Amino acid sequence: MPAQAIAGAAPPASRSARSQPTDSGRNWPLATVLALVAMSLLVQCSPAAQAALEFNRAAIAAGQWWRLLTGNFVHYGWLHLAANVGAFAVLGWLAVGRASRAVWVVPLSAVAVGLGIQLWAGGTATYRGVSGVDCALLAWLLVTTAFQDGGWKAVAWLGALLLVAAKSVYEAVTGQVLLPTSAPPGVEVVNITPVVGLGIGALAAVIAPPARQAGNGH
Repeated sequence: MPAQAIAGAAPPASRSARSQPTDSGRNWPLATVLALVAMSLLVQCSPAAQAALEFNRAAIAAGQWWRLLTGNFVHYGWLHLAANVGAFAVLGWLAVGRASRAVWVVPLSAVAVGLGIQLWAGGTATYRGVSGVDCALLAWLLVTTAFQDGGWKAVAWLGALLLVAAKSVYEAVTGQVLLPTSAPPGVEVVNITPVVGLGIGALAAVIAPPARQAGNGH
């Protein structure tokens, strides 16, 4: 009888073990962020790769649609890359740590930024930079944190998002840049990109917010 009782108790434990996520399932979103950081570093070492991947209006019109996505991961010099990709690495790490689905904000916002430039920044022939995606991740983090915290904390997080959005909209409307940027002299700042990024990130958080985390003793 004791042996039968032990045998009977084994299946529930086995089912519980099977219900746990695998290590690879937990780690692939962060691995994706790190891979994009590495890709940006490698591309910066190759002028030919930069020319092939940057946003280029004429090339996109000729059918090179991948540039809508890849142009976000090409930069104008190492200082520009360090500022933009550094922010991307930190924001991406925070976002996928909160919910693995956050990684999908990256390609979604990257393509949206490319389309935004193509449609609304007609004077921009070429573009490089991941700042629009950075803004999407920031908006996603602020909105999801507001949903999960609730109360006055939510007001504070959403207030911070509104301040960033107000600055971005002002710059897009007036063409003025309120704060220094990492773009080198002579490179046009495309002010529509943070507006698009913030909008996509906030929308993604509203449509598919991460579930509240139940207390698990950790």
